[in-house]
Amino acid sequence: MQDYIVFGRGYDGEVRQFDDDLEFVRVVSKPVMLKAGEDTPPGANLQFFNLPVRVIEFGQRHYNVASDQQVSVDEIRRAIMQENPTPVPR
Repeated sequence: MQDYIVFGRGYDGEVRQFDDDLEFVRVVSKPVMLKAGEDTPPGANLQFFNLPVRVIEFGQRHYNVASDQQVSVDEIRRAIMQENPTPVPR
């Protein structure tokens, strides 16, 4: 298992674990909190997405980043500092 930093589809740099060396990871969209009185079941709005994975070099270490959008260096830096993912062995 390896750490993957996930962006997009409701994720903002959170770290999730998946199998090693994947080209795509499958994530479920984050459910939206229901308001009082709503009768839609919590799982009704869940969708699954395949996000492409890139290995990004940052600070002489390599990290798996899964995203369907362009991610800035600052966003990656923030995710690494907050989430402390394990670098990909090279």
